[in-house]
Amino acid sequence: MARLPALVDAVAALDSRGRGTVDHVARVAREAGYIRTTSRGRGAAEMSAVDAAALLLGLNGAELPKDAPGAIERFGKLKPVSRGITQGVLPRTLRPVWNAKSFREAVELLIEAPPEDESQDPPGTRATAWEPAMPLVPPWVEAPQRLTLAVTFQLPDAAAMITAAWPEDEGSGYAIVNYGDPAAPLNRRPAGARSAQFSLGLEAFRAVHQLLQRSAADAVADRG
Repeated sequence: MARLPALVDAVAALDSRGRGTVDHVARVAREAGYIRTTSRGRGAAEMSAVDAAALLLGLNGAELPKDAPGAIERFGKLKPVSRGITQGVLPRTLRPVWNAKSFREAVELLIEAPPEDESQDPPGTRATAWEPAMPLVPPWVEAPQRLTLAVTFQLPDAAAMITAAWPEDEGSGYAIVNYGDPAAPLNRRPAGARSAQFSLGLEAFRAVHQLLQRSAADAVADRG
């Protein structure tokens, strides 16, 4: 059964900041009530997609671990503000994610059922420095060999987007969902102002999904 330390290990294996930072974020999120907590050892809480989503939101939505609870709250409440498919037909396995009513729901769905036919993640799946905003069509989607996907967190604006690309019989398909707070005023960032982007590829969601699936299978075997 997947406990919080195992979830931290799975996420930290794919994060350049190391286990110490991931564990710090997990601890702060748990203390704030965003990740379930019970006793230690065999009585510790089993992790779910809801808990895993909280960890990913806090880890990638804040610059500092102490700010993780606020990031979970802000990013979790983001709503789709625009959806677009530039060409092709949206793959069936992506449709539940595209129809999610919030960014948190989309992240949870990606953990529960990562889209099929995944390929390698886009290079540099996690930014580690302040960078210019990502262009509308990232370079890694130019000619995908298989379905590819990136979940991007935009700071300090608390905005997000999910981009996907897939091969078609002729050319390739590309789709994007932008998430924001519809009630927030539109603030134009001054020219030259810094922004940060942190992105997760399918590999991260596969790793967490597989951990939870193995744990569920083990639990069934133990009961048998």
